[in-house]
Amino acid sequence: MGSWILGSAIGTQTIRPTSAHAPRKTLQFLASIRNLEVGLDMFAASLCFLLSYFTLTHLLDVPVPSALHPHLASSAFLFSCLVIILLDRSGAYCAGGGLLGIRETACILETVGFTMLLLLLPSTLLFGRSSGLLFIVTVIPLLAGLLVAEKYLVRSILGASRNRGIGSQRVLIYGATAASKAIYSALRRSPKLGLNPVAIIDDGSGVEGSHIHESSYRHSDPMVSVTAVVHADLIKSLRADVVIVASRPSTSELTQTLVDETERAGATIVFAGEHLAPQAVPMDYIELDGQFLYGLQKIGLRHGPVIVSRAIDVLVAGLLVVLTAPVLLLICVLVRIDSKGPVLFRQRRIGKDGVSFMIYKFRSMHVASCGDLASPSLSGDPRITRVGRWLRKTSLDELPQLFNILRGEMALVGPRPEMAFIVAQYTEQQKLRLSVKPGLTGLWQMSADRSRPIHENLEYDFYYLRNRTVSMDIAILFHTLVFAMRGV
Repeated sequence: MGSWILGSAIGTQTIRPTSAHAPRKTLQFLASIRNLEVGLDMFAASLCFLLSYFTLTHLLDVPVPSALHPHLASSAFLFSCLVIILLDRSGAYCAGGGLLGIRETACILETVGFTMLLLLLPSTLLFGRSSGLLFIVTVIPLLAGLLVAEKYLVRSILGASRNRGIGSQRVLIYGATAASKAIYSALRRSPKLGLNPVAIIDDGSGVEGSHIHESSYRHSDPMVSVTAVVHADLIKSLRADVVIVASRPSTSELTQTLVDETERAGATIVFAGEHLAPQAVPMDYIELDGQFLYGLQKIGLRHGPVIVSRAIDVLVAGLLVVLTAPVLLLICVLVRIDSKGPVLFRQRRIGKDGVSFMIYKFRSMHVASCGDLASPSLSGDPRITRVGRWLRKTSLDELPQLFNILRGEMALVGPRPEMAFIVAQYTEQQKLRLSVKPGLTGLWQMSADRSRPIHENLEYDFYYLRNRTVSMDIAILFHTLVFAMRGV
């Protein structure tokens, strides 16, 4: 973590670095957590191998070569080593978190997929063709389930330990801004970093008392900003190890004062990215030696295999249309009985490369209220019909968009399509979200921030654009299924 001090666009003077004690402590913490994770992953992989072997030989009574029995332990060890190598290759041991935990699930799915491919030949040679395939069918789902459960358990334990002040550094965030919200969220959802935000100090911009929430499935862990002058005594009283400057100080003198006071308190100061122009918006999470902080950075778009993504879209959307046909017909009847007007709500939206298309939804509002006005954010809004409340709560009103997907106007996963008058006000940075097809589901659609306008929460789209892969899309679809089943 040697490069913790970020270059800041504040003034022309050089900011003096502070003590490296806090970064060194963070590096040691990250190393111990990585070792713990690797150990647990090896145990989980070995357990999967042994359980699958036991299922094959004892429960299914499949004959296996007797020569394998003495080497069972070494085979399980080699299998676990293969899984660890693939997890490391996929980025599962990176220090950062990732929005809604999607990144970890995507890494596991990628690892499991490669493991399955690499096991095809050796399992066929050892067990025979049919028995080898049966072994793979047994070990792969078990491996995926155990790894997902283990990662969730580790995150929960680390989060609980951090909240109790065990093995973590205390962080003071300077400035109650949009950047503060993103930095706070990134730290809260990344317990592996061992950084615990304990206070958000307002810089006098008039937003004292703002409730800053973690970006997650539900708003949680709120923190209220307070107005105060950041000085050494305050930093010491909060026992802060790190001060993150998330708001541009009004003068270069104040910047140097912050550095001096932080150094006098024995803490480390970090500068987050600043807005470069009035029209600019927060772009992405900046990776800082494995840690994601929020700031301005030219987003590196990641383009997944288009043919594979399109094939998955058509296959899944077509299958869902067939499976949900009775539900679609039932909803059509209920909407017509509940209120006058058409069954479908149609609205022009902007898709990939700025091309407009007509989006379809089941009508959930009274006809007189349908239009280009802001969508209702409260279930009790009088514009929503009785059936509409149920449709919105279950997200069933979105089902007709499966036909948009089959027509090629949308994808299963991607940013939500916006209305034309909002896209017309986009900056050049915001237009980057139009580089891919809009999606039926995505990161923003699953977060608590879905209750607010899309254009106010573009960090979800930019994170997706930078990290998108086929495995991430599958992970998002998996989380969407759980999300829908929970009725969140």
